[in-house]
Amino acid sequence: MSSKFAFDVFLSYSTKDKIVVHDLAERLKNDGVRVWLDAWVIEPGDSIPLKIQEGVEQSRTLLMCMSPNYFKSEWGKLEHLSLLFRDPTNTQRRFIPILIADCERPNIIAHFLYIDWRNTSDETYDKLLATCRGREVEPSESAPSMDSIIQEPIVLKQGSIILYIAITPDGKTVVSASEDNTLKVWDLATGQCRATFEGHTNSVLVVAITPDGKTVVSGSEDKTLKVWDLATGQCRATFTGHMDAVWAVAITPNGKTVVSGSGDKTFKVWDLATGQCRATFAGEAGQIFRQISNSDWGIDGEIEFKNDQGEASGKRVYLHLKSGNSYLSKRKRDGKEIFPIKPGHAKYWHPDSQNYPVMLVIRTSDQQIRWMNVSDYLAKHGKRKRQIEFDGEPFTALNLVKLRNRLLA
Repeated sequence: MSSKFAFDVFLSYSTKDKIVVHDLAERLKNDGVRVWLDAWVIEPGDSIPLKIQEGVEQSRTLLMCMSPNYFKSEWGKLEHLSLLFRDPTNTQRRFIPILIADCERPNIIAHFLYIDWRNTSDETYDKLLATCRGREVEPSESAPSMDSIIQEPIVLKQGSIILYIAITPDGKTVVSASEDNTLKVWDLATGQCRATFEGHTNSVLVVAITPDGKTVVSGSEDKTLKVWDLATGQCRATFTGHMDAVWAVAITPNGKTVVSGSGDKTFKVWDLATGQCRATFAGEAGQIFRQISNSDWGIDGEIEFKNDQGEASGKRVYLHLKSGNSYLSKRKRDGKEIFPIKPGHAKYWHPDSQNYPVMLVIRTSDQQIRWMNVSDYLAKHGKRKRQIEFDGEPFTALNLVKLRNRLLA
């Protein structure tokens, strides 16, 4: 076995297939193969993307454990595409596809000969073991012709750690997100870097592409999302509002809505065309959000909290949602923020008329979201009030959890 690499094989798989894969890892290890397996190598506190990239680079061969779960896994895409970038024709045998469950293989993978691990016979294992040890495997009758394989190797030279990859729906273009604060656009057929998108002020952690293949949305450690025109490289918009790094971005099938997840323990729903944040949800609060259209009473939605068993508790709050600076004014004599309230709303929001608290939620132009319990305010000051002294606290996962705990106590 080669001494150039610290490991002989890197096992790339979906955690949903770990029983099959871990058994294979133990078998290879017992036969003297140096195996990189995430469960054996990655320790608490390690950077997962960094350890994966190091593992791929330090392993002579990547075993691509193909299954429906695998091709749905973003980690799997990151791992095998990293090697496809380096050796698209696999002339150096840097990866070995092994089929562990029936699945439809993407076009970029389909033309490579695989080992069928659905049949775990000794003969099949010996073939796999020989390949892991660096010896040639006899081609089978199902081997593709060389005419179906790209003849010239492609090298995509990326000067910084790649943290995420997305592929356009037509399979022709790759967009990579990098630690150096940039995105790069690659031609998958030629390996040419067609463009570099600059604008983020910290590492770009995630990237998504709209179903029409025309727009890219990136999330960054700088707490923002950016919307890019893939053809021109123009940054069309920047979405702000998260209080921590943006780790996840998804786009709905109609291409109109973006959902982002952040280290601030919230996910936000954005209108891609306008950049408006339509909703913010706390990922750990244990809640169900429902949109309600009741403008007569000033109710735009409700949050029903789940109990400790994850069931709907019946305990809820109503929401009155406002976005923009025009809804708040500062009172000259004391500088307090004032929110005008309609007479009908004040009566309906008062605890005498309402069984559930009403929360006034305001998002200002600096993307800060604050909320306050206006039912409690009206209980103290009377239902005839025409304005509220707004003293909202940040709308965060922590504050939502605190409210949940109070209501369920």
